[in-house]
Amino acid sequence: MNYKIVIITVLIALISLIGFDHLSLYARENEDFTTPTGFIRELTDREQYTLFLMNEVFSQGLQWKDFTFLLEAIDRESEWDIKAINNNLHRNGTISTDFGLCQINDKWWSKRANELNLDFYNDVWDNLRMCVVVMKEQGRSAFISMKR
Repeated sequence: MNYKIVIITVLIALISLIGFDHLSLYARENEDFTTPTGFIRELTDREQYTLFLMNEVFSQGLQWKDFTFLLEAIDRESEWDIKAINNNLHRNGTISTDFGLCQINDKWWSKRANELNLDFYNDVWDNLRMCVVVMKEQGRSAFISMKR
């Protein structure tokens, strides 16, 4: 993924917090600024996931390049489908399943997720948290789709 696309995505998300048409506010006669005026739109799910992931990446001491790598991995792994599931047949005959945005593999990561009290199967936020754990503990090699 091109870093410019990531920067643009983050800027769009940040601008959406204040509303593009209202980058500067001036008091208008008889206008009540104590209640929401409706010019701040809600973030899309993808924008929320992106900002959450960015916060998790940096709070765990990872770098910008790790954040952009994870965004690209999510694009390839699940195409941002929070309900994505992929069943795998391994060489030794065992079957495992990848879950969620980050396609976390249950065979390799269930024990670690349990230790951290994370439910990456059913909770999108825990799936993103686990994505950062995987990146921090195993690095880029854990993301098979990125090797292609």
